[in-house]
Amino acid sequence: MFKNKLQEYTQKWGLEFPAYRTSNEGFPHAPKFRSTVFVDGVEYTSKQTFRHLKEAEQDAAKLAYECIICNAQQLDAKTLLSEDPKSNKLILNEYAYKQHLGKPTYKTYPSDGPLPVFVSTVTVAGKSFTGDGGKSKKDAEQFAALAALRSLLGTDSGAVLNQMLRLKRDCNPRKRVNVTGYNQKKPKFTASNIISSLVYCCNISAQLFEMA
Repeated sequence: MFKNKLQEYTQKWGLEFPAYRTSNEGFPHAPKFRSTVFVDGVEYTSKQTFRHLKEAEQDAAKLAYECIICNAQQLDAKTLLSEDPKSNKLILNEYAYKQHLGKPTYKTYPSDGPLPVFVSTVTVAGKSFTGDGGKSKKDAEQFAALAALRSLLGTDSGAVLNQMLRLKRDCNPRKRVNVTGYNQKKPKFTASNIISSLVYCCNISAQLFEMA
């Protein structure tokens, strides 16, 4: 199953087919197979041993496929964060509320230097995250929230945050799309379009409420 999924992934992205290397760590009469699969220059080794060679290869393929998909989702989520940097504090507050972590707290102060730059540190569930410097206190707090969100994407609850970001993107009817050319037409906001967008966003909000 996972060997097929992994091979389909490599075909989709034009990569070389996965290559497997399996060794027997046991005896001929009581084999313990452990398999390693190589995908795009990266190797993934099964953590367990198996009596059958095919099972070992499937386990290695599962590990590789899940790691690849997880990394892809994290990169996609980081891209979604950069689409609307002024919403980082709002997203972090909503995430903390849904995970019952308490409200994030910020400490913002001017940094030493010739230019007026502010630096902010946000604390979430006992962990502190410091962002890049900003021209104002508001900007600095947004950068701190961004640093926290990027770090949280790598935790066990990163999947929840990733899903929140995807739902928010799908619920944004005014997402900008860059189009080249001179004959560009602005979208017409009719009553039916607005009603459809409101209904869709209500459905998205219901899904977010169920996640809480």
